[in-house]
Amino acid sequence: CPEGLPLICPKGQYCPEGVSSPHPCPTGSFGADHGGENCSLCPIGYVSSQAGVESCVPCTPGSFAASFGQTACDICPIGMYSDQFGQDQCLICPGGRLTASSGSTLSQECRLVRQATPVLQNGEDR
Repeated sequence: CPEGLPLICPKGQYCPEGVSSPHPCPTGSFGADHGGENCSLCPIGYVSSQAGVESCVPCTPGSFAASFGQTACDICPIGMYSDQFGQDQCLICPGGRLTASSGSTLSQECRLVRQATPVLQNGEDR
C-alpha cells in the first residue's frame, strides 16, 4: 500500500501488523470479516480445503470433522453412519449391525451380519 494509507484487508485474508499486503487465510481456516489481523480455524464439523476463503463448508452426510482446522472431512467407517451436515462424529449402527461400506448416510444402511459357521466334514473343522 502507498505510504500513509491504511491497509484494507479483504474477507478471506489477514493482515498482520506491519505487512504491506494481505495474506490469504491458510487451508483449514477462514476470514469472515474485513480488516482481520488473523484467521479463525474452521469449527468442528466444517472444513476448508482452499486458502483465502470467507467461510468453511460443512461435512456432508457420510462424513465428519472431529477437530478444529481440518482441511478435509473424514469418511464414516464401516459400521457407522452420519445422516446430517456438519457432524463431528459418526453414529454407531445399533444392535451389532454393520454397514456394507464406508461413508454411509442412513441408519437404514445398517444391516444384521450373519456369522459364518464352519463347515464340518467327517466331524472335523475345516
